[in-house]
Formats: sequence, C-alpha cells, structure tokens
Amino acid sequence: MFFSRSSPSFLPSLPSAVSPLTCFVCDNQRTNLRCLHFRECSEEEVFCVTAVASYEFGMMTFKKRITKRCSAFCPDLHMVLGFASFGTSCCQRSWCNIWGSLGEKNATQCSQIFSTYPELSRISPISTFCNLCFYK
Repeated sequence: MFFSRSSPSFLPSLPSAVSPLTCFVCDNQRTNLRCLHFRECSEEEVFCVTAVASYEFGMMTFKKRITKRCSAFCPDLHMVLGFASFGTSCCQRSWCNIWGSLGEKNATQCSQIFSTYPELSRISPISTFCNLCFYK
C-alpha cells in the first residue's frame, strides 16, 4: 500500500504532553509569605513573573512590595531611582517564581549554598525548588 500526501493519516492523534504552567500569584504584598497562593495559567500565559519594588537605604529595606502572576509576555524591567528600585524576573517552569526577590540572585544563592553544603541537597526540600526553578 502506498500513501500519497492526500492519503489520510493512520497515526493516532497524541494528546499534548505539555501540562499547563502553574505560577505563584499575589498582588502588592509586603512579604513573600503572602505570595504562596498559586494558579494554573491559561494556554497563552507561558511565563511566571515576579515584580519587586522597594525603598532601600544602605543595608536596610523599607516598604518592599511583591507581585507575582502568570503572563503572556516577560517584561524586562530593572530600574533604580535613588533609594527606590523596581525589577521583574520571569521563568517558564511550574512554581518557579516561589522566591520573593528576583531570580538571578536566588539562583546564585542556591548554587552557593548547595556547593558549600552538598549534604543539604539530600535532606532539604529547598534543593528541589532550586533545581526546578533555576537549572534546566
């Protein structure tokens, strides 16, 4: 039997193996502990976004605000205006926006912690989040 381009396909339709993205969500919260709710993103929303605004003076942070959500695009915003700063971080894995600060800094912290104390990777649930969020 020969198949031409007009022949019907006899291959079964395979269901999509990709599950929807799940992101942590919150609006304008003071601490990350208030940002531990999550939701399944729509098909168009392919990014988890974290936005952090804060006022800092030296080593002290005043009035930090955190917003997290699903998004169809990744806004790349990083601004410092005197004592005020605002930035965003995006990722594309479920639950990857768990942190209350911006991603790159946390990836470095995870890497440093687990290279300094490798035994933690066997006993700490944080290691699972570090691996899911920052290493592909």
